[in-house]
Amino acid sequence: MLLGNASYELALSKTNGGILVLLDKAAGAAVTLGSRNGCLWGSTIGNPGPAPDYVTGCRYSVTQSNRFSYSWTQQRKF
Repeated sequence: MLLGNASYELALSKTNGGILVLLDKAAGAAVTLGSRNGCLWGSTIGNPGPAPDYVTGCRYSVTQSNRFSYSWTQQRKF
């Protein structure tokens, strides 16, 4: 999915919502090369014991029980 204005363009993965690139149009260069490991977010969850779990947005997809989905409504503008 591409979102943008006259200055920037943001590309999001339709698979998991991760940031693929944020482009500065005036400079013609990427401001960021995307999300860490292609995931929109990540968090370390401390569990009892020495090994915390790392949970990411990549655990969500259109085919898993933890679905990532979106819908587009052309009529609504922000």
